[in-house]
Amino acid sequence: MDAILRTLSKNEYNILKPLYNDFIKDTSGQSPFSHKDKSFEKKMDEIYKYNHIILTAFVEDKPIGYIIGTERTKNWGHLAQLFVLKDYRRLHVADRLVSKLMLWFKNNSLSFISVNVISQNETALSFYRKNGFIEEFTMMRHKSSKGQPIPS
Repeated sequence: MDAILRTLSKNEYNILKPLYNDFIKDTSGQSPFSHKDKSFEKKMDEIYKYNHIILTAFVEDKPIGYIIGTERTKNWGHLAQLFVLKDYRRLHVADRLVSKLMLWFKNNSLSFISVNVISQNETALSFYRKNGFIEEFTMMRHKSSKGQPIPS
């Protein structure tokens, strides 16, 4: 079973909504900066601010995964989100999505490529290392903040 990768046009973005909801369920509780408070529509509005690409993987016309890449500045590309349904994760779909996104970054002359990964997510860290990413920054938060405003 081979996945077909395709770039979605803006009027097709709603195809992603069920996958995005699965992404939210799959990642809930991993970080105080969780996406759970962000509706699909808000996420898409955020993406529209940038030159972007949304690549989607299909098996028999069923969307099984996606990757979102954005151009943040003149030479900075950002892998904003990557998700593949659990039943399809051993098929190297994510590797193919990243590879295709990296080509888009290159074709858009984006030489600094970033991705944010939760530090405890060893699976994701290992995946991105395998795909050529290196750890460069560490962001820390105060343990009392838990993503909420600090009381005055």
